[in-house]
Parts: sequence; C-alpha cells; structure tokens
Amino acid sequence: MEPAAAVDFARSRLADIAIVDVPDRTTLPIVEALGASGMIVVATSGAGSVALAVEAMRRGAVDFVLKPYSPETLARRLAPRLEERRQRAEDPAEAGPDPDEPRDFAGFVGRSAPMQALYGEIARIAPSRAPVFITGESGSGKELCAEAIHARSGRAAKPLVALNCGAIPRELMESEVFGHVRGAFTGATDDRVGAVE
Repeated sequence: MEPAAAVDFARSRLADIAIVDVPDRTTLPIVEALGASGMIVVATSGAGSVALAVEAMRRGAVDFVLKPYSPETLARRLAPRLEERRQRAEDPAEAGPDPDEPRDFAGFVGRSAPMQALYGEIARIAPSRAPVFITGESGSGKELCAEAIHARSGRAAKPLVALNCGAIPRELMESEVFGHVRGAFTGATDDRVGAVE
C-alpha cells in the first residue's frame, strides 16, 4: 500500500491509532505518512532490529513493539498515549507548544520552526519506554532536552540523575554509577551508593 493510500484508508475509518507491521524498511514511509497525519502510530515487527526500531521512531512511530505480543501488552503501551490524547481533547491548551504563544517549552527558548519540531519530537517520544540517544555540540541543550523528556515520561515522579561521564576516570565509572561496598577494591574504605541506586 502506498503511504497516501494508507492515510486515506485510515481517515475513511476515522481511526486514531495505526499499528503498522514493519518487517523491513519498505514500510517506513507508511509509518511516516500516518504519523504526519496526526495518528498514534505503533510500529511492530518480528525482526528484533534495533536500527529498524530507531528508524521507525524517527519516522513518527510513538512506540515499537516486538512480536509476538499479547493484547494486554499492546493496551498497556498504548494507555499513556490515549490518555494524553483525551486530555488534549478536553483542554486544547495542553495540545503542545503554539508558535504564536510567547511562552517557553520546558525551559527552552525559541519559537522558530526547528524549535517547534524539537518540541513536537520531545512530546512524541517522552511517553515511550524506548531508549533515547541525544546528540549535539557542547552547550546545545542536551541535558535540558533529557530533562524535558523525563518530565513528560512515566518516570517523571522519580529522580533524573545526570552524569558527566567525561569527568569520571574509566576505572571509577562502575563505582560512580553502581556504587561499591567497603573493601571492594584498594581504597574503598566505606560503602558508597552509586548514582543509579
């Protein structure tokens, strides 16, 4: 099916959610077209390819579910998205950043088209349980972006721990992240709680 035909098919049935089987890259344009039309798109595949999952998420899927999955698993993964859509329908002010509104988005400053695209991306991926890799030059706002994703995720009530891995010597990284007990290595005179504990 062509991407435009997939969108027409979904709209003709007044669908809000599309579950798209992505056996390979050939169906990614359909994911992109449905996502761009405003639908909640969940990509699913029996191929456990990380690259395929990442590409599907980049193209507009809100989640990637590996086959086989149970209806309960799918319902659990969709629940936050449906709740978000329900809240937006009840309160249009919650629909996301408006380029005409002079307000900030999660501490970011800017209303240009690229910034609006970034805000939309954050809002889209935050409820997903998929790992997110944020890249950018020093000072570009990677940590701010991570904080915005965390604040909109299902883990928002839990602490976000930021680590400057470049400032931690390689031999101490495990101890800094996971902690250690007294006597675990030379110089470990006390128990130490790690950043993730």
